[in-house]
Parts: sequence; C-alpha cells; structure tokens
Amino acid sequence: MNSLKHELRQLFDSGRSLNIFDDTEHLEEGLLERIINLSILNPGVFPSQPWDALAVKSSLSKQKLSGLCNGDEKLPVCAVCLIILGRKDLQPLEGLTTVSTKQLMEMSIMYASKYYSVDFHVVKSFDAEGIKKYFNIGSDMDIEMITCLGYFNKICPAFPKEGLKSYSQAIREV
Repeated sequence: MNSLKHELRQLFDSGRSLNIFDDTEHLEEGLLERIINLSILNPGVFPSQPWDALAVKSSLSKQKLSGLCNGDEKLPVCAVCLIILGRKDLQPLEGLTTVSTKQLMEMSIMYASKYYSVDFHVVKSFDAEGIKKYFNIGSDMDIEMITCLGYFNKICPAFPKEGLKSYSQAIREV
C-alpha cells in the first residue's frame, strides 16, 4: 500500500499544465487509445458518459485550431489536441447544478496521460463557434475543454509550481 501511495503522490506532483512541447516527439501508436481507456475507468465518468472527443492530429488542423484558440502556440507543436465535447441531450435539468462528468473525464485524461509519461496543456481560451464550424461539430454538442498532449521540450526550462494556495488560504471552514 505504501508503494501505491508513493506512486499516487508522484503522479500528483508531476501533474501540471505544460508550456513547451517537443515538436519532434509523437505519441506511439495506440497510446492515445490507452490513455482514454484508462481515463474511462474514473468512477465519476461511469455510467452516463455524456461526452465525446475529437482528436486533432494533423499539422494543418492543429494550426487552424491554434488560430481559433487566440494563437495558442502550444497547439501546433503538441502531438495531439483533444477537444472534449459535451452532449446536450444529457445536460442536467434547468436550474440544477451538477458535477460535470465531462470535467471529471478531462481531469482523468490529464492523470492518465501522466501515468503514461505524456505531458498536457489545458487551453484556456477558444472560439467555440469557430471550432464547431471548422471541425463540423453538430449543434447537439458543446465544446467543454481543449487539452494538448505531448512531451516536454527538455531544452527549455520548466516553470516551477509556485503560488499554489495552501489549505488555510483556500478553504473556509463553516
């Protein structure tokens, strides 16, 4: 059990959004499928799975996606961009707030990526309508999140994990 705790701690310590990808490294055949299949095992994802995803792999499509994400320079050089789509037919009832299984899936993808030593970057700003039009995404879907997957460019320095709030800074007990 201590080994599992240690490995889980390492996984959390290594998980952070990456800023610089190595454009010469690609995901090996079948690795993206293994990442997604591991992610699906997250208990918060099962059973409704109100999401689908689009894997953007071609250079041309990643370049176009970059333009629709305020010129985010990480998209053209990462191995693959995942566009997580939320199915509108499985949205919660109006007026209710629920934990988004789509967001839980996204977090699962990030940790499954790290499990397989693949780095990630979460795209923070994008033109949802422009992306839906370019990639022919139906009106029955919403774009929930976009994540880049790939490998860290070891030539460039990594940004340290600094400024994270501690328990006393982030939590208010009532």
